[in-house]
Amino acid sequence: MSFFEWQARFDTEEACKDSLYTEKWPNGFQCPHCGHTHAHFLPSRGLYQCSSCHKQHSVTAETVFHSAKLRKTMGHRDSLYRLTGHIELDDAFVGGEQKGKRGRGATGKKPIIVACESQGNRTGTIAIEAVGRINHDTVDQFSKRKIMPEQSVYTDAFRGLTSFANTQEHLSRVTPAEKVDEWVPWVHTVISNLKRFLLGTFHGVKGKYLQEYINEFCYRFNQRHGESEIPARLLVACTTHLSVKSC
Repeated sequence: MSFFEWQARFDTEEACKDSLYTEKWPNGFQCPHCGHTHAHFLPSRGLYQCSSCHKQHSVTAETVFHSAKLRKTMGHRDSLYRLTGHIELDDAFVGGEQKGKRGRGATGKKPIIVACESQGNRTGTIAIEAVGRINHDTVDQFSKRKIMPEQSVYTDAFRGLTSFANTQEHLSRVTPAEKVDEWVPWVHTVISNLKRFLLGTFHGVKGKYLQEYINEFCYRFNQRHGESEIPARLLVACTTHLSVKSC
């Protein structure tokens, strides 16, 4: 079906769940544990409780929609690509619930490394990774996973980022806050969009699930020019990812 047909058919969460229910139990509910055919729906939990063994079941269990399978697939898909050309890069701190100090050293925040291809008047592909801390080791690992060797990487003069010179053409500059948009404008736009995405869509996320939400943000951003094809592409990516894992 087309993207617009998809939107019309699955325009609410209830419509999605109804479709999954029909696909999972085409002849009506059947308990995967005991085979009983009657259940009570628990609205507060969104689960079906078997009337016989009292086991609770979700319509998304054992499907690609269970837990964070979709976001893990998004992350796997983007991990196949490496950034090239002129690349802007910076670190930032996101997530957490504590208020107070901002920037490096912020309490309760998770450090991330953010990179994006700078293509003149627009942004190309982006890559973002949550890390334990910003140091030479995490920077080296990010560089190996996300950037092709010997690219032009632009950063500020933060010492934790200097090891990019090991594998890239690293261009750093001490940048006052009021001039940051002249040196690395696109990466800060990406960081601002990510923070709005996390806060506005998920009301903030904690470290445990942060990378999964980052995966979604990056995937949607990198697929933005083919937005109408995202549902079909993502389902294909899910089946490919699960097939690879099962091998």
